[in-house]
Amino acid sequence: MPGWAKKVIVTLVVAFVLFFIVARPDDAAAVVRWVADAGQSVVKFFQSIATGGKE
Repeated sequence: MPGWAKKVIVTLVVAFVLFFIVARPDDAAAVVRWVADAGQSVVKFFQSIATGGKE
């Protein structure tokens, strides 16, 4: 992918995220909470594997 195309795609994604945050802050907060919860679940899963299921 040419360098300019990557810049255009990144710019469009950032613009969409900013628009989403400004236009629908409650929904944006829900997405952030969902991502944080998913991240915590992944960490807990790997901790469980690392400790052999013992907490």
